[in-house]
Parts: sequence; structure tokens; C-alpha cells
Amino acid sequence: MSELQDKFEILDQIGSGGFSSVYKVESKADRKIYALKILDIENAETSENDTQDFDSNSKEYKDFLKEVEILKKLNSPNVVKVFDSMLLNGKPCIVMEYIQGNTLETILKERHILTKDEILDITKQLSAALMHCHNFQYNNEQIGYKSETQIITENAIIHNDIHPKNIIRRENADGTFNYVLIDFG
Repeated sequence: MSELQDKFEILDQIGSGGFSSVYKVESKADRKIYALKILDIENAETSENDTQDFDSNSKEYKDFLKEVEILKKLNSPNVVKVFDSMLLNGKPCIVMEYIQGNTLETILKERHILTKDEILDITKQLSAALMHCHNFQYNNEQIGYKSETQIITENAIIHNDIHPKNIIRRENADGTFNYVLIDFG
């Protein structure tokens, strides 16, 4: 049995891209549902044709862990919550909040048009998510905005891939919607 199967039961594949696959999983430890992103990238120390697994001591894996540690500290209703990271079967993985809902891409394909109020709501919520990321402080060090007009780019949390496929609309108990930014790449 693989490390993946030891820790999770895969319920569904919910996405895939050039460098990763995302699955809806149930944790065997706590029986909760999560989204598990499995990165399918080559170890920089290997050749293109070599599929050697990541080493937990490699620079790439340590950089990955540092980035995930920062993402774990983000706390916004409009940013997907990251819980953990690990190596499973030699691949870096991220355990995240599973968000039940449709992507904005799916909604736009079905409806073709949104109301002015919906557009304003989406814009307001995504702006709040980005402001949270840009103003985030890590280890008492400001990351993101240095001033209203200058961003600290070497430490900023920048999404780099904002488009309708990376925005999920979740319905709240009161019938309102929450738009969540996912896939920080």
C-alpha cells in the first residue's frame, strides 16, 4: 500500500493542471474531507527523463515547506485554508480546505453573464483576499505592502494565476455567497 493510501481515501479528482492534480480526499486519521494537491514536478537535481522522487532534504523541498508554512498562516474567508504539507510517494503535497461549490469559470459558462451586484460582490471579496495576502506579516516582518504604492516583492504573497478557474463560489447557510481564491501555485 502506498503512503497516499495509508493516509487518505481518494474520493474524487477535482482538478489537474500542468504541474499538479487535486483530489477530494478523506483523511484516515480524523475522517475529515480535504482537498489534496499533489505536485507533479521534477526534482531540479534530476534530468528531464529521470523521475527520481523528491528528497526531504533537497533545497526545492525546503523552499516548498517554507512557502506552505506562510500560506498556512493566512486566515481570510476569501482565501483557501492550507492545513499541512508532506511528501507522499516522493511527491510534495498540500492538504487544504475542501470547498464545496462551483468555480467562477463554470458559473460563467452556464450563465454567460453576471449582474452588476454579483460583479461588485466578487470584486469586493477578491480585493479583500488580495489585501489580506499583501498586508500579511510573517514572523513580525511585514510581507507585502511597504506603503500604499510600494510592494515588497521579495517577500510578498502574490497569487500569479488569478482567473475564473481559481475562484470558487461557496453558498453560505443564509443563502449568500462567499468567493474563495484557490491555487496559489
